[in-house]
Amino acid sequence: MREKIPLARVASYDSPVSKASQKRARPKTAGDPDVSSSLSAPKSDLARPSTAWIIAAVIAVAVGLAYANHFDNTFHFDDHHVIQNNPDIRQLANIPRFFTGDAVFSVLAPNRTYRPLLSTTFAIDYAIAGGYTPRTYQVHSFLWFVAQLALMVLLFRKLLATITPHATLLSLAAVAFYGLHPVNAETVNYICQRSDIISAVGAVLALILFIRRPQPWGWHLVAMLVACFGKQTTVMFAPTLAVYVYLFTDGSRMKRADTALRMAWPALLLAGIFYIVQGKLTPSSFSASDTPAWQYALTQPAVIAHYFRSFFWADDLSADSDFELVSGLSDPRVWLGLGFLALLGMAFSWCSKREEWRAVAFGLAWFVLALLPTSSVIPLAEPMNDHRMFYPFVGLVLALAAALYLVMERGRGADRAIRTLLLCLIPVGTLAAAMTVQRNQVWKTEESLWFDTAKKSPKNGRGLMNYGLSQMAVGRYEIALDYFERARQLLPQYANAEVNVAIAQNGLGKPDAEIESHFKRAVTLSVRAPIGHTFYASWLTKRKRYADAISVLEQGLKIDRASYEIYMQLMANYEAQGDWGKVASTAKAALTQYPNNAELQRRLAEAEQKAPH
Repeated sequence: MREKIPLARVASYDSPVSKASQKRARPKTAGDPDVSSSLSAPKSDLARPSTAWIIAAVIAVAVGLAYANHFDNTFHFDDHHVIQNNPDIRQLANIPRFFTGDAVFSVLAPNRTYRPLLSTTFAIDYAIAGGYTPRTYQVHSFLWFVAQLALMVLLFRKLLATITPHATLLSLAAVAFYGLHPVNAETVNYICQRSDIISAVGAVLALILFIRRPQPWGWHLVAMLVACFGKQTTVMFAPTLAVYVYLFTDGSRMKRADTALRMAWPALLLAGIFYIVQGKLTPSSFSASDTPAWQYALTQPAVIAHYFRSFFWADDLSADSDFELVSGLSDPRVWLGLGFLALLGMAFSWCSKREEWRAVAFGLAWFVLALLPTSSVIPLAEPMNDHRMFYPFVGLVLALAAALYLVMERGRGADRAIRTLLLCLIPVGTLAAAMTVQRNQVWKTEESLWFDTAKKSPKNGRGLMNYGLSQMAVGRYEIALDYFERARQLLPQYANAEVNVAIAQNGLGKPDAEIESHFKRAVTLSVRAPIGHTFYASWLTKRKRYADAISVLEQGLKIDRASYEIYMQLMANYEAQGDWGKVASTAKAALTQYPNNAELQRRLAEAEQKAPH
């Protein structure tokens, strides 16, 4: 017989507001089947349904207005190699291949991770738009975001019903702040980071499903696994579920810990299995970072503290931060960060021991656990990234809402407390919305985004280079070259910077020998991805140095056998030489990597027709 968890503290608020009466009127503790059977509003919720619906409508309009100027924002950064230049998302027939790991997530070998659901959504967008119309992709991401906000209201209603008869209104206030928060604009605008939204949707939905039917095996496991295919960070739902059960179950600490383990072990097991399987399906070319694990780990306490501060005041958002790694234990940021984590731990401990504060404890735990995949001992390319706050902030906004209500409710009563919070939300929400509108404007074009990044993150060589690219795109080669040179000084081993210096010099009419020296250095630096090879070969082809271009491309193909760009350039060079047999053999080789590609099939048919028999 399946065991049902006695989620006593998730019962709806059905007692007087005073703390003493709450403690006297503890809900039932033994397997009450009605405790978590639905997410319907608490019976004693003093808010009229019509009032709640009006407030919900106002919030929906506010969020819609805050993001009204983002729908035509263009592709940026990883969007180029994951979406725009990725031939595999151009055919819906490739969807099964995304899940088997046979279709590429990115055209850049080091970036080929395993996110088949995300790739599937991009393939659907491409089919709907008939190409790369940003509006289609932005609308799709925004619909995921709206769904997440609706689910958060449902989840928060249930959790906050333990402390207030106004759970619906308090939930709406919390979700409004989250929905308008400018930090989240960094994810909503960044199409490739739809993965973070999918992950958050999956985690929130999974917890709702568990609360409705609290058993070890259930639909919550399906929701978790589906979202894991969008982004691996969703595996953190499993330990989050264990913390939830521990906090919201009656009994001694040992009994609660035992219940938490018995209820969460299937989620923990499946999360572990998924992590292993996705590791097997991730191409060996994938490379997260060369940063030493110890240095990355020592930096993360300060990063987490920065994220926490950004929740309350996000004045320095940047698409590509220049947050520097700590140098060692002598760096004061290490100790400041560890001190912050110690304070966070003490806050969690204090809240977890007090029944009415356990929603706060759970929100803090969610925040920390959701950050662990990116803020622990597994080094990533950037020590800090603003879009990484999206999923963790779900927990932090829950903790803030519960804490503010509990503080204001003392001496004021439930009605005055909720009215005060709703009134405070008006100026705070207005300011947050204005900041979100401004961030949307920043994300509008490549030039606006990277100008903002270069200004806020002047020590980030990649940000400087990308702003230079935006200038080169409109023919401002002198300005572009200046930014490329600055980027090269900060990142002397960065192949992209060498490539772009060469291209800018070419635009300025510099001598070929000088230009070629930068291309050759880019080839030398292109160890994991043949970036230097493709651009150098393209330059050689334009100078009709076909044999040299083919030689460079063949070197690049040894680095990445799945490079679509190299195959296309090889065919173009062989065609220029009139060697249709080589065109055909190259097309066949490319089709082993991209079997559903219509362009390759067309090139093969053409080559076979023109090749001598």
